[in-house]
Amino acid sequence: MKKLAIIACLGLSIGAQAQTVFYGGDWDGASALVAEINSIFPESYYNSVVYDDFTVTTETRIDGVFGNFFTIGNPTLSHTLYWEIRKGITPHDGGTVVHDGTVSNATVTSNGDIIDGSNPGYLYDSDVDSFVLEPGTYFLGLAVDHPTSWYFVATTSGDNGIGSPLANGNSFWTSAENGAFFNSVGTDFDGRYDFSMGLRGSPVPEPASFAALGLGILSLGRRRKKKH
Repeated sequence: MKKLAIIACLGLSIGAQAQTVFYGGDWDGASALVAEINSIFPESYYNSVVYDDFTVTTETRIDGVFGNFFTIGNPTLSHTLYWEIRKGITPHDGGTVVHDGTVSNATVTSNGDIIDGSNPGYLYDSDVDSFVLEPGTYFLGLAVDHPTSWYFVATTSGDNGIGSPLANGNSFWTSAENGAFFNSVGTDFDGRYDFSMGLRGSPVPEPASFAALGLGILSLGRRRKKKH
């Protein structure tokens, strides 16, 4: 029984802790870009998704997504968040969808930001069914799903950002209303734009870590036997 308790405690201590894998940074006060979809009317001109690039340097388990949005219109907030992970986006080419989903119970909290004098900002944060990303460069796409309001994802210059790349301007958007299909945001709006969005997760432990743990438990067991 004592051995089982020791193993359980060690397992808890080495378990990977969820953390911010990537965060583009806080709103820079500059602008925001429409990022909303209407799942009730899929052909609606509202449908628009914004993508920004991020890199993982080791095998990483993703279990959450988040982003800072502004809302204009209906004061009833949506809690439905659409997300995508893609690889290989280039101008007018959406690359490959790696993972995507829609969550209907996102946590929505005021972040204290205000744009255009009266339109409030909110942090959207949601768990997702976990998945593993291999090392490489990807694009996170986010949009709020709401049929009667406008949502805009905040721009950032990388302040308080986590991970990389930050403030590199390698962002894209799609918008039925504006005729954009994986257009470069920087090209369309004549500037360098990144967006305040991110992911949560944890590195996948190396197999060698478990092997070392096993040796440690075995060694501990042997020492205890000698005392008896």
